[in-house]
Amino acid sequence: MTIPGIIHFVYGLKPQTEEFLFLDMNSILTAKAVHKPDTIYLHYYYEPFGKYWDVIKSCGFVTLNKLESMPTHIGKKEIKQMQHKGDIVRLMALKKYGGAYLDIDTISVYPFKDLLNNSFVMAKQYNMGLCNAIMLAEPNAPFIDIWLKRYENFFAPNGWGECSISLPMYLSKSHPQHITVLHQDYFFTPCCNEASSIFKDNTPMNNRITSLHLWRLMHGDDYLNYDLKWVREHPNSLFSRYLKIALDQDEEVKKIYDNLD
Repeated sequence: MTIPGIIHFVYGLKPQTEEFLFLDMNSILTAKAVHKPDTIYLHYYYEPFGKYWDVIKSCGFVTLNKLESMPTHIGKKEIKQMQHKGDIVRLMALKKYGGAYLDIDTISVYPFKDLLNNSFVMAKQYNMGLCNAIMLAEPNAPFIDIWLKRYENFFAPNGWGECSISLPMYLSKSHPQHITVLHQDYFFTPCCNEASSIFKDNTPMNNRITSLHLWRLMHGDDYLNYDLKWVREHPNSLFSRYLKIALDQDEEVKKIYDNLD
């Protein structure tokens, strides 16, 4: 069991009306700096745009994979919400290629190296279940097949986390041999109910973090305002300290930030 050096992002499943954000760019560049993957895929249907997307394209780090079609159904159930379509796209990418899937609202801090000798990896989201915002898998991981086989029965077209959070937790208990379940600190501390602390000064770091989910939906419009100027004005925020750790691991990526002004 070996998880390959591939990073997956999913973006642009709906027509793009807003520019690619600084934090979107940051997710990709810190993943490159910290995890040093062989390949970074961005799976998309509608290509992003904007100055930060131009930075990503000019770097040449990312392999663009335009989807031939979008998921429309799980069995006989229609997929109505874009988030649910993304849930399927990420699982199929991991099944085909293996590697690590990261939501576009993440920041990578320390390498996954101690996690790569597993078949499938998820972390707890406190007592809510296992969160699919960050996952690692070997190609054709058995847990993904088990998950997909049970998907239709659990899927609620108007729901939220039934299949993305609750179902993998349920399956992890009946198929523990196929999944490694991590403490939340690896991916999800601070959790969604403490998301504001990520951008506050002097929030404690934890020594188990690898890549941190930023919980974009919990920040509202404030999320649009976090950029390099903000980072420089708030060097003691948890986010800014984690960004410094990430950039200190890769001079090439660090120079990209130096040239953003």
